[in-house]
Amino acid sequence: MNKEIAKSILKNTAVLMSSQVITWTMSFILLLFLPRYLGTVDYGRLYVAGSIMTIFLLFIDFGGRYSISKEVARNRDKVGEIAVSAIGIRIFFWAISFIFLVIFVIFTNYHRLEKILIIIYGISMLWEGVRKVLWSCFQGFEKMRFPSIGAITDQIFVTIAAVTALLLGANFLVIGIIYTIGSFINFYIHLRYSSLIIKEIPKFRFNDSLNLVKKGIPYFFWSIFGIIYYRVDAIMLSFMTPETVVGAYGAAYRFFDILMFIPSIFSIAVFPILSRIYKDKENLASTTTKSIDFIVLAGIPVSVIIFIFSPDIVDLFYGLRQYSSSVIILKIFSIGVILVYIDMILGTAILASSKLKEWTLVALGAVIINVGFNYIMIPFTQQNYHNGGIGAAIATLITELFVMLWALKITPKENFIGAKPIIIIKALLNGIILFLCLYFLRQIQIFWIAEAFIGLVIYFILLLALKVFEPQEIKFFKEYSTIKNLKNIILPTKDIK
Repeated sequence: MNKEIAKSILKNTAVLMSSQVITWTMSFILLLFLPRYLGTVDYGRLYVAGSIMTIFLLFIDFGGRYSISKEVARNRDKVGEIAVSAIGIRIFFWAISFIFLVIFVIFTNYHRLEKILIIIYGISMLWEGVRKVLWSCFQGFEKMRFPSIGAITDQIFVTIAAVTALLLGANFLVIGIIYTIGSFINFYIHLRYSSLIIKEIPKFRFNDSLNLVKKGIPYFFWSIFGIIYYRVDAIMLSFMTPETVVGAYGAAYRFFDILMFIPSIFSIAVFPILSRIYKDKENLASTTTKSIDFIVLAGIPVSVIIFIFSPDIVDLFYGLRQYSSSVIILKIFSIGVILVYIDMILGTAILASSKLKEWTLVALGAVIINVGFNYIMIPFTQQNYHNGGIGAAIATLITELFVMLWALKITPKENFIGAKPIIIIKALLNGIILFLCLYFLRQIQIFWIAEAFIGLVIYFILLLALKVFEPQEIKFFKEYSTIKNLKNIILPTKDIK
């Protein structure tokens, strides 16, 4: 991998990871209170409302996370025109989406307060759509420090306000309103710092917006199909099972979502680079293969630890008394962790290439498979195990396997030039050893967090012993991962040029 590319990835990954440590900590604190104080029914209502907003927000974003970032990465001098065109058309999309959202709420049988929350979320989609445009512009510049400030502020506010409200007896509607206020704060921070990359605001041109929409169509369909298969399970569960089942499933899925921070951060850092070097086959291949190697090495211990310690995790964050049925769901999700990690990196490489139509068809196939298996598995597991969430989790696992196999097939072959399968083999071997070590430690009955930490240390030592990392890679990380360098990366003193 080119040294300049490696430095850019390290820089943005470090910034995003630092942000994630803070937001992750806040999320975990919130998880200690939210499920327990709301209970399975209200927690399920909050989860469903959020899932519905996520789906409708796709129509407003219209694939912008990828298309806008890609356009900015390749044409940074036109960032103002791109941003104005994108924001203008998204305001129009928001108006249409909000009307359909209101109609959807009217004809559903959701709880009255749940309907109110969905409408409130619908209003917030206006500034969320604008924020996503600004976020994509920052990503295209490979400058993620400022969006990170917004995310941190948002999460800290939500955690403090929500925990306080829960202690005072607030219901899910109040918590949802707090989420909405937090999202507005995040938007305001994006808007405030946007002048650092958008020096002047040109006039809105409808034709430019239409051209941007045309470029975003493949990304839009991929995003809509991807989110539907990623979120439709909650909606199907809400129609096919009691609210307590939805709440238990939502609790496990929430934790599963948090685990996606590693591939999500790495994908954000690497996407604009892959978009920028798409004609440089040598650097494209090395960047893609090294990204896959890294994500597999990171995903395997996460998958093993979550599988082994699922009961302890559920007990810590949710309480086994109310959420015991979440344990088996989380175990199933843990198996899918490595699949999702690989899918996200392969998907990033495909979205940065010219294989958008094929990838969109894969996403459509994933929707069909996911909905089909949910339709079969949810009633089956609900009837036989009184937990329809098991069926939804299995459907998710099958869908991710389907996506990974097709992603491997359609990823441009030049992206895999120089790949070393031996690294993946060594990683899998380390995963097996880690599983056996943790299983043995379970018998000794040490505190489970200490067991997990010991397992991670053993895993890292084995990576070094098996020489998974090349000498130049170790040298690079030693050189650029010092406290001084990381401080300069996370807290730069120079403005954007």
